Amino acid sequence: MAKELPKRSEVKEEYTWDVSAMYASKAAWEADLKEVDAIVSDLAKLEGSVMASAEKLLAALELGARAEQKIDLAFNYAERLFDQDQKNTEHQAMSQKMYGVVTDYQSRTAFVVPEILAADKATLAQYFSEKKELELYRGLVDEILRTKEHVLSAEMEKLVAMTGEMAQTPEQVYSIINNADLIYPEIEDENGEKVRLSHGNFVPFEESGDRRVRKDAFEAFYSIYKQFAGTIAGLYNGQVKQQIFYAKARNYASTLEAAVDANNVPAKVYRNLVETVNANMDKMHRYVKLRKKCLGVDELHMYDVYTPMIADAAKKVSYDEAKETVLKALAPLGEDYVATVKEGFENRWIDVYENEGKRSGAYSAGAFGTHPSDVNAYAASTFFAVDRYASYRTDWGETYENGGLILSDRYTTSNAIHQGSKLPEAELPAFFDWLYDLEYGKLGLPRPDLVLYLDVPGASYWALAIFVAASLTDTLDGYIARHYNQVTDFGKFMDPLADKCLVVAAMLWFVEIGQMPGWALLVVIIREFGVSGLRMVAADKGRVIAAGWSGKVKTASTMVCIVLMLLPIAPWVNNICVAVIVLATIYSGVEYFMKNLDVLADVK
Repeated sequence: MAKELPKRSEVKEEYTWDVSAMYASKAAWEADLKEVDAIVSDLAKLEGSVMASAEKLLAALELGARAEQKIDLAFNYAERLFDQDQKNTEHQAMSQKMYGVVTDYQSRTAFVVPEILAADKATLAQYFSEKKELELYRGLVDEILRTKEHVLSAEMEKLVAMTGEMAQTPEQVYSIINNADLIYPEIEDENGEKVRLSHGNFVPFEESGDRRVRKDAFEAFYSIYKQFAGTIAGLYNGQVKQQIFYAKARNYASTLEAAVDANNVPAKVYRNLVETVNANMDKMHRYVKLRKKCLGVDELHMYDVYTPMIADAAKKVSYDEAKETVLKALAPLGEDYVATVKEGFENRWIDVYENEGKRSGAYSAGAFGTHPSDVNAYAASTFFAVDRYASYRTDWGETYENGGLILSDRYTTSNAIHQGSKLPEAELPAFFDWLYDLEYGKLGLPRPDLVLYLDVPGASYWALAIFVAASLTDTLDGYIARHYNQVTDFGKFMDPLADKCLVVAAMLWFVEIGQMPGWALLVVIIREFGVSGLRMVAADKGRVIAAGWSGKVKTASTMVCIVLMLLPIAPWVNNICVAVIVLATIYSGVEYFMKNLDVLADVK
């Protein structure tokens, strides 16, 4: 029986890439797509008014940038899942969905570029002068102006955009056929063992010193494509027609000009490259003759191209050996560079081995923000600055400018400290000067009047001390009031309210730092409101509902659990504490209502 490729589920996790850096789950991915739709909807509302003012232009460009960043991340996530096993129908569907999202975005926002181009240069210059924030988009606007002759009307741009999903069909179908559907033949390796060919082992077989193996592998591999020559030719023809359609639609003289213009490369540069290569083919011919002589063959075939010219020159290198070699080779580039590569090795940025359905070939891909710690401090700070500016313009700017007080849990200084930690100490003054000028000068964000840093060393222990002290003073207060007969209506009202505020405040902090899920706090609050309401109804009827044993157990267990959670405990202990709080809360709440249902009997 021939050696077969493993299924995706059979590959050890340590040799697969980790896409959770992009999204923790499919649900998170879908949530981002909903947000994209909301952003695009906001952008679509600007149709007909993009150039009405500098503010409108800025809003359109900012919304477009936000949408495209999220689309890029979501697209990368779907494609990386699809590429790891193109037989997976769920991942196929996710990939297809993303093409639909892209098409939807392009068609709904097709008006933006034509409206910018419809404005005169003087208006654009005026807007850039009025809004310094537009400088962030100077390159984008310049690129729009450069391609003006190839931009259509808003209606035609929308129509062309709507063809996008359909136009991808030839490429997508070929990818699925090539990576998932085709089953390659078996051949015998150098040891006479049966091995099934695949994209991954084809090149190693072509490097074999045994010409019979190379020939068998080459002929067997391409025989499969020959069987589907008509289908593949049809798909290729569809792809060519797609390129011709877009080139003609956008008024390019040829598909070549359309292709290179996307990267602002003149067609002449491409033609000069081809001409230069053709003019120097004599070097290639000399090399081929030398290869033929070294291999001792009468005729050189394609299956002779990859094998070493010198016998026994081939060497098998394990993955671990390859990693060590890479790190040594990159050492001259500096410790920071090597550290980033190591992080990639250790955190599963690489999908190492072939499996059934995996996309052939090798590539590097990713999305901005996937590994924020690896982003250059200046780039990351620019991103956060733009994000902060967006919230200033849309959320709190008007309130601030009208004299309102704005409280923010993160501002320029906190970002500066975080990003500055990536840089050598000697570079920090220049970095801080640049960042403050960007945010306060160029973007015009208001400088904070007061900045408080609350990350106090040993903060948890201080919080614990305050909590315990508050609990003890509450006990002492009750004792004094009863001992000296100083019980008042105000005290009856405030004492339980203060208790609940103390407990809820602690739990809010746990929710904020991720020690307690939000729903658990909600359970506690609902119980407290419910029981308090029940007691109010009972009091109105002249009845006092005394604290039950379960209520006392709930109170005691909750206080103990909060104390423990303020200490550096193991995650499993923390989870037990949360479970105890929730269960005790639910049980005591149910008991209160079950024992006092008669109180609500005649409530209208």
